[in-house]
Amino acid sequence: MAQLSLPEFHSEDGHKELNYLLAALDPALDASHSPPTTQAFAAAHEAFVRSILTNPSEALGNYVFGSAYAPFEASSPTYRAPGKHVSFAIELSHPLSRGSVHITSAAPKNAGTSEGLKIDSRYFSHPLDLEVLARQVRFMEDLLSRAEPLVGYLKPYTKRFTDLETTKDYIRRTADGAHHYTGTCSMMPRAMGGVVDSRLRVYGCSNFRVCDVSIVPLEPTANPQPVIYGDVELGVSLIKRDML
Repeated sequence: MAQLSLPEFHSEDGHKELNYLLAALDPALDASHSPPTTQAFAAAHEAFVRSILTNPSEALGNYVFGSAYAPFEASSPTYRAPGKHVSFAIELSHPLSRGSVHITSAAPKNAGTSEGLKIDSRYFSHPLDLEVLARQVRFMEDLLSRAEPLVGYLKPYTKRFTDLETTKDYIRRTADGAHHYTGTCSMMPRAMGGVVDSRLRVYGCSNFRVCDVSIVPLEPTANPQPVIYGDVELGVSLIKRDML
């Protein structure tokens, strides 16, 4: 896995293109498309992502390499093509699209199951996510075509993603989540849509805390597992402090 910036955005023409894309950001419109999102949070989120996109030292995506066949376009996820293969996956590090999770049933029989939940991931509901990811796919293919000594082991091929619209269509058909969900019980001011305060207490409750990755309002660049450990350690220390 490699975490990389997107050089395309930091050329003279790319900088103009990025400014054009950023000029279309509208926190009020974004909040209206996602009712759980407040306009205040949408503005803060967009400002953060803007700072990442305009900084050539910041990673915009995780580029994952594997010496196996990944059935991105296969009719079945269990399909395995014959021969030897390498596969690449790109994870958008800082999406602006935000989904929602709601409890639809409090029936005891649903405890510990995925029943009684409504999950709406809303992938690519924010248009900038598709714009950025499409350019990452093109960058990956171009980089792969020049990556010695790896390219010497690959069969000759014609680039697929020279056209941006073709790349976007491919992404719409094949994209999936990385299962690193965060933010459903965000630690933020209540006015911004936060659920827990700085001591992990749920707003409106005196002694009910949340100590998992759901308190993280923005997806971390790296795998969230270390963040989860930190959340739990913090929760334990706060509970112990209140008990003593």
